[in-house]
Amino acid sequence: MSLAVVRETRNGERAGLSICLDRENGCMIADFTRAEPGAPLAWEHGITVQLGALALAQILEVLRGHTESIADGKGIYMRNAGVSTVLRLAHTVEPLPGYLFDVLSVDAATGHEKRVQVRVRLDEAFALSLGIDMAISELVCRRA
Repeated sequence: MSLAVVRETRNGERAGLSICLDRENGCMIADFTRAEPGAPLAWEHGITVQLGALALAQILEVLRGHTESIADGKGIYMRNAGVSTVLRLAHTVEPLPGYLFDVLSVDAATGHEKRVQVRVRLDEAFALSLGIDMAISELVCRRA
């Protein structure tokens, strides 16, 4: 199971989100990337995070309207191989109704920062929520 959202921003850049179920490792892999106007999305140079069932549940809480943002705007903090990443998700009304994924990654050794923001429309959020719900069911049943 995999889903992708690609959005053009106001300044002509493109931003994308791709999620897929990783049955072998018991998680979902989410890739976030962006590209300058006219350039192709380079997924290999974006930010990749592994999301377990509890992190996915936090995302679902927002997508289903139970809360406006993950952890009151603080997001989900992850650390892997010297890279710290914060994934935030919030419901938005302006400029368009939907959701905003905001992912910031910082390499501890170099201090290099990467940030990707992806707006998701309501219909895309609905599809994401269904995919995430199915993934959580599969991940939880797999461990039982």
